[in-house]
Amino acid sequence: MVGPCGSRSLAGLVVILSAVTVAACAGTRRPPVGSQRVVRFVLDDPRSDSFAADATYRAGLVGVGWLADAANADATASRFATTAVAIAVIVPWRTLHHEFGHYRVAEQLGGDPELHWSGWNDAQVNPTLPPQVSLTAADRREFAGAGIVQSGLAANSLYRDWATRGALHHTEAIGFLAAALDLPIYAARTLVQDLHHRTDPGPNDVVAYARTTGSRVDEQELLWLSAGSVLASAPAWAALFGQLSYMRTGQRKVALPTMHFGGYEWALPFATVLPARHGPIVAVRTVIGTERSSPFEVGVAWRWQGSSTSVQCRLCDLPLGAGFVVSPALRVTASGSRFEGIATDIDLEWRCSPRWRLGGSAFWRDDDLLSEAEGYGDGVGARLWGGATF
Repeated sequence: MVGPCGSRSLAGLVVILSAVTVAACAGTRRPPVGSQRVVRFVLDDPRSDSFAADATYRAGLVGVGWLADAANADATASRFATTAVAIAVIVPWRTLHHEFGHYRVAEQLGGDPELHWSGWNDAQVNPTLPPQVSLTAADRREFAGAGIVQSGLAANSLYRDWATRGALHHTEAIGFLAAALDLPIYAARTLVQDLHHRTDPGPNDVVAYARTTGSRVDEQELLWLSAGSVLASAPAWAALFGQLSYMRTGQRKVALPTMHFGGYEWALPFATVLPARHGPIVAVRTVIGTERSSPFEVGVAWRWQGSSTSVQCRLCDLPLGAGFVVSPALRVTASGSRFEGIATDIDLEWRCSPRWRLGGSAFWRDDDLLSEAEGYGDGVGARLWGGATF
């Protein structure tokens, strides 16, 4: 636990972050990379690590995009069919990625989880806990919300990639939208079941999550909170209209909507809701200086019906020379004027050729709000990856 700090220190931190933002965005203009796609091969099990699960999901989206490009649809009907096939593949792929979140938490709780498929878009993880393991309400809540949290983390990661690249491939935009809509669609389906007076909705993450929060959060609140966040996010609408544009004109690039303010291009913000262990977390982020070589991501997250707030910043792709780029990040969590936690990350990547990349990251967590959703406990850690561009 980080010790208490007064409001003057909090104000000083805001000033420092603002100064770093201006300095970061004052770099050279980046060349347009447009539809360039990056695949990361993380040396970890995607079922057990949220970062590896995110990389696996995005790699699948790139693969679907490559197949869609190979189809070379040149007529509206053909592009419509290509989009329909892409959706038919991406939706169950997103479901598998969703289940990785349940699998990860089940392992952390001491289980030997098993993944079962029962349909095109229907899967379930059985935690298979030992008899001596007794779950608390917080444990059950974390397991119930873990799949939706995994989807939210993927949407946040794709949004950062979208802002730093300037555009997503239209299949990546489908994957972004599928991840962003996971909780709203789940909650809406739950309410439809309620309207039909189904007393036993079967395995249902939203119902299980709401029941473990007592009277604090119910299914209707999760629906309007998550749906409102997505509907208020311009990137979600851009992803949707990008599909219509592709089917009408064949334009495969989906541009991220931006605005010009203070001499810089700002990506319009994206909001998501993460049903975490101790209650839902609302996270909002934007990227400043999207026209620059090293844009700057800033965001805020807060506990719904709670007092904890997290402020985060990340400098993206700062060049060091010889093909090396570094992306440092900092998050601080506070309750009022009292600091509660901190998280730091530093990603180092070597772009050893126009196609191939090698990288790694080191991180430290101490009572950080968003680490609760990411599945990382307090302490230090590291990871390695390889990558390729397409």
